[in-house]
Amino acid sequence: MFYQNSLGITTELNYSIGGNVVPQTPIRINKTGTHMKIFQRNHGLYSEVNRVTLKDIATDVPVTTLAEAYTNTATGAISIGSTTNYTNFENVAVGATNPGYIKIGKEIISYTGFDGATLTGITRGVDNTVTASHAANDLVFKYELNGVSLRRINTTHNLADVTVSDAINLDSYNINVQMDANGTDRSGGGAFGALYFNDTENNNGTKAKGTYNIPYTMIIPRITTMTPTGTKITANARTVSGSSVDGSQASWVDQGYTEVALWQENYFDSPRVVASQINEDTYLSPSGLYPGNKSFSMNMNLQTTDSRISPVVDLDNSAVVFVNNRTNAPVTNYATDFRVNSFSDDPNRFIYVTKAIQLENPATSLQVLLDAYIFKDCDIRVFFSLNQDTTLDETVFVPFPGYNNLNAAGNIISTTNSDGQPDTLISKSDVPLHSPGIEFYKEYSFTANNLNPYDVFRIKIIGSSTTSSVVPQIKNLRAISFA
Repeated sequence: MFYQNSLGITTELNYSIGGNVVPQTPIRINKTGTHMKIFQRNHGLYSEVNRVTLKDIATDVPVTTLAEAYTNTATGAISIGSTTNYTNFENVAVGATNPGYIKIGKEIISYTGFDGATLTGITRGVDNTVTASHAANDLVFKYELNGVSLRRINTTHNLADVTVSDAINLDSYNINVQMDANGTDRSGGGAFGALYFNDTENNNGTKAKGTYNIPYTMIIPRITTMTPTGTKITANARTVSGSSVDGSQASWVDQGYTEVALWQENYFDSPRVVASQINEDTYLSPSGLYPGNKSFSMNMNLQTTDSRISPVVDLDNSAVVFVNNRTNAPVTNYATDFRVNSFSDDPNRFIYVTKAIQLENPATSLQVLLDAYIFKDCDIRVFFSLNQDTTLDETVFVPFPGYNNLNAAGNIISTTNSDGQPDTLISKSDVPLHSPGIEFYKEYSFTANNLNPYDVFRIKIIGSSTTSSVVPQIKNLRAISFA
C-alpha cells in the first residue's frame, strides 16, 4: 500500500520500515472469491441443509469451432479454429498435471496440450457425458466461467458450505464452489495456488438449470373419483417439513399422515416441502420410512358396504395443487435499512402501494387506519410519500414514526428513529389462522403530524412473516389528510 501526498511524493505504508499505518484488526474480507449467487425464482431451498445440482451454466470465453469432423471413437488431436484462449486453464498453463476441458454438444472432453490449432492429450466422456460424433463447424466451448472450471460449477453443491451473509433469499441463493473437487486441487493445498473467480461478473445464461424444492402450506387434491351408493373414499397425505426463507423451522422432519379432503383447500400449520430428488436421496433414503424415498405421498382408502361394487379412482385424471405464501422477513431494522424507502430495492415480497392520490387542498397531517390480523410471527409496517407525483420506481417513501418514536403530545421525537410501526403498541395474535374471523382483526392507526404542506401522497404497506404458513391479513384500509 502506498500514500501519495499533494506534492506527488509516494510513501510506502510499511510498518516494518517505521511506518505507523497498520491494517485494521481483524482484517475484513468483503469477497471470498469462491461464491456464486444464483437467481432462481421460488427455488424452495430455504434451509442451509439443502443440496442443489446445477447444470448447463455456460462459459464466458469466446466460442470456436471444429475444423474437421471428430467421430465418437476418435482419441487423437482435435483441430479447432483457434487455440488462443485454450493454452491456459484456470489461469495455469495446460499440462499433464493441469488438464483443460472443452464441451462439444453435450460431451465434455479433457486435453493436456496443444500444437498449433489442435488440442492434444484427449480424454473423452468426462463426468460420464456421452461420447458422440461431432461434425465440422460444430461449436467448441472452453468449459470455464470467469476463470473457474465449469466442472466445479455444474455439479451438486451443499448450501451448508456457504459462508457469506444473507445467503438464501426468496428467489436466490449462494453456492460456495469447492476448488479441491472435480479437477486439479486449487484449494491452496495442492501444487498450484488457490483459485478464485477472476472478477465480479453477471452471467445471464438462459439455459442454466438448478434443482429445486416445492414449498407449500396448502394443497388441493384434484383427484377424480366415483363413489356409488354404499361406498366412500378417504384420503391421507404424508408430508415432510420444510423451512420458511427467514424462519427457523427444521427441514426433513416426518409429519406423518394427515387426512385431506379431495377438491378442497387443505391447510397445514407449518411449512411443508416436496423435495428435489437430490434432497430426497440425501435425507429421506436412510430411514426407510418413506415409500420410494418420496417426500410427498397420498394414501387412498377405498371402502364399500356391498361386495358387488367398489369406489373408483381415476389415476389418469389426478393431480395435486401445491400453494405457498411468498412472504419473507429480510429486514431487522426499518429505521436504518434504507432499502425499504424505495419500491424496486425493497427486499420484502409482501408489498402494497397505492396510486398517487391528489388532494384538492394542501394538508399537513396524514393518518392511515386499517384492520389487520397479525400473528406473533408476522409484522406490518406503513410508509408514505409526499409531493412525489413520479413513477413508482422513483418514489421515495418514509416510515410513519411508530409508538417508540412519539412523545406524549404525539409528536415525532427523532425522524431518524421512525420505523413504520403503529401509533400504539397492540398485542399480536397467538392463534395461527388461515381465514381469521372478524373477531381476530384489530384496528391499527399510523399518524404523522406537522408535515410540510402536501397535495399528493402515496401509502406503502409492508408485510412480513417468518413462517410461510401464516401471513398478515389486512382489510378496511383508510387514509385521512388533515389541514
